[in-house]
Amino acid sequence: MKPLFVLAAAEADIQAAMRWYDRIAPGLSDGFLSRLQSAMLMIREHPELYELEFDEVRAAPLWRFPYLAYYHILPEGIELVGVLHAQLDPQQIARQISSRNQLA
Repeated sequence: MKPLFVLAAAEADIQAAMRWYDRIAPGLSDGFLSRLQSAMLMIREHPELYELEFDEVRAAPLWRFPYLAYYHILPEGIELVGVLHAQLDPQQIARQISSRNQLA
């Protein structure tokens, strides 16, 4: 199983989503985090399971939550580059993720 590295920008996405869910209902962010952890485990176990979205970036859905975990596979492991709402414009997502890859 390959190691999974979380970029700072992806961590910021996760924290923002968790704050939003906690405002909706206390404890809801725990469910979000649990689903994200399940998705990250699936990514580590089967990195090529999810289809390419753009520029070698794949997206894994978070069951029960309208978010996608964006990642790419590197020789040394897997890099989580973003956790973004599934309803965002795909071109906007591609621009955001591409700019994060350039900074990494």
